[in-house]
Amino acid sequence: MYSAKERGRNNVQCYEDGMTAATQDRVKFESELHEALRSGQFELHYQPKVDTATGRINSAEALIRWRHPQRGLVPPGDFIVVAG
Repeated sequence: MYSAKERGRNNVQCYEDGMTAATQDRVKFESELHEALRSGQFELHYQPKVDTATGRINSAEALIRWRHPQRGLVPPGDFIVVAG
């Protein structure tokens, strides 16, 4: 089902070897994501945005980071797709 969803609407997905392991990995990752929310594993970092003409900070960009106890730092691209 995950594979079919990733391919978009109006398609058929047949079972292939390896899908079970991939699905189990994704379900485990989703479970870890929920635990991360409950246990406060996410960190928010602010990156200043500087006006190059004046050299002054004019705003800040908020960046989310997941510090996983076993995996280490999980890139946002890995967990934002699953969280969405």
